[in-house]
Amino acid sequence: MAGFTRKYGWTPGHPPADDTTPNPPRVTPSYLGLLQHTDFWLTDEHSDDNTQQGLIDIADGAAVLERYVADVRGLLDSMRSATTTKDKAKYAKRAQETAVVYDRELDRWLVIVHSALDDVQRRLVEAMLRRQLWRALRPMPTGTNPPALPPLKH
Repeated sequence: MAGFTRKYGWTPGHPPADDTTPNPPRVTPSYLGLLQHTDFWLTDEHSDDNTQQGLIDIADGAAVLERYVADVRGLLDSMRSATTTKDKAKYAKRAQETAVVYDRELDRWLVIVHSALDDVQRRLVEAMLRRQLWRALRPMPTGTNPPALPPLKH
C-alpha cells in the first residue's frame, strides 16, 4: 500500500517540488479472477452482505487513478512539444488541475481500500468452522451494510 499513497501534491501556480510522479495501482488478472470465482456466501455475515461490491470498487478506483496519471503525462508531453508560450501555459494548467483531482481520488480510493480490508478481516471470523456449522442449521440472518461513501466533490 505504501507505494500507492504518493500524490502529485502540485500547487496551482507553483512548479512541482520534484519530478517524481505517482505510481497508480493496477488491477491484475489474478485480482479480477479472484472477484469472479470467490464464493462470498461462505463468509457472508448476513443476507445483504456486500463485500464483493467493495472489492469491485477497488478495481474501478484503480482504473480511474491509472487514467488520471495517463492524462497528466499526456498533458505534460503536450506542454513540452507546444510551440507557443500560451499553449505551454494551457497544458501546464490542465496538468496541474488533473493532478489535483488525482490527489482527491487517491484519498477516496484509500478509504475504500481500508474499508475493504476491515471487511475482509470481519469475513475471516465468519469463515471459522463453528460459524459455518451453525449456518447449515439456520437461515442467514438479516443485517445492514455500512453507509456508502459520499460522492467526491471536485
